[in-house]
Amino acid sequence: MDLLTAVGRCLLRSFRICGRARRAEFWWFALFAVLALLLAHLIETTMTAEPWLGPPGLLSLLLGAMLLPATISAAIRRLHDLGHDGRWLWIAVVPVLGWVLLLWWFTTESEPRRNRYGPDPLDPEEPPQRLTR
Repeated sequence: MDLLTAVGRCLLRSFRICGRARRAEFWWFALFAVLALLLAHLIETTMTAEPWLGPPGLLSLLLGAMLLPATISAAIRRLHDLGHDGRWLWIAVVPVLGWVLLLWWFTTESEPRRNRYGPDPLDPEEPPQRLTR
């Protein structure tokens, strides 16, 4: 999976938490989100002569708010790909320990078979997931 495919999938499924997201899809989208937010912050600091380590401006806040639903749903679908319930994302409120656990899960290889959240996205024998309304 490449960057554009992953970003397109995650943005199209911004409000869909059902299904699964492979490791590559999640990390490509995370890279896109970080780079987009850094670019927005760079534009703001250049235009306003604010220090680089200053607080985020309006552009960064708006972009972050627009990317938040896609980021949360991609994280939940990534947990589904591992066979975990999406409610495990709440462990992020536990400092350090929760973050380390989520980072470990997000970097772990996916379940290689169908699980209760859907078929393996890379299995050629399973029909691909379709977006339904």
